[in-house]
Amino acid sequence: ARMSTQNGNGNGIESTVSALVRARYSLLSIASIEEARVESGLGRVARDRGLSLWVWSCSRGLRQVDAEGEASGETRDPVEALRRVQADEQGGLYLFLDLDAFFPSQEVRRWVRDCAAAFRVATDAQHRPLYKTLVLLSPQGASLPADIRDEAEAIDWPLPSRDEIAHELEVFAGQSSKRDELLADADAVVEACLGLTHTATSNVLARALVQKGRFDVATVLSEKEQHADAA
Repeated sequence: ARMSTQNGNGNGIESTVSALVRARYSLLSIASIEEARVESGLGRVARDRGLSLWVWSCSRGLRQVDAEGEASGETRDPVEALRRVQADEQGGLYLFLDLDAFFPSQEVRRWVRDCAAAFRVATDAQHRPLYKTLVLLSPQGASLPADIRDEAEAIDWPLPSRDEIAHELEVFAGQSSKRDELLADADAVVEACLGLTHTATSNVLARALVQKGRFDVATVLSEKEQHADAA
């Protein structure tokens, strides 16, 4: 099943993921091109649940977010990374950024399935439920092989909401002595920015300030057209 949260509330998707974690969903597949934003959102979910967030990439290996020390180089191997998270006795969210590139490997697919199965029934030393969720992230959502597709809950991570964009405007305007003037057309600018990623929004707002000295709707719409043409 594919879930989507498009209610204009930036916290809506995080509430959805939190509910899935509480329900002990062991494998999630998230579609988004905004790795940093998804990581931040999952970090908030993890903190609210008293869990650790681990992130894996093929370049850096497995690392614990907000913990001291660098990732272990040997965990750049996806099998070793999956072995480590399965053995983790603390519970957590385990975000894998590049794993879909390794799905041709039967061994990798088996480890994903083994982790999902083990996470569903994991308990701590006192036999209490241990909350562990493996999260696969890719721009279009991981193209899951048939042998693990039915075990994953597919989620579309929404683009920034009006509230998130309005906050970004406030941050930019707050750095200027012309704050009130810059926010005069805030509603129109927020509306124009809808549909852009967080990075694209930040870039176009900075560009408008440099080129026009204000948040300019025309500049935003031009940026959106360029993104649409490139898509």
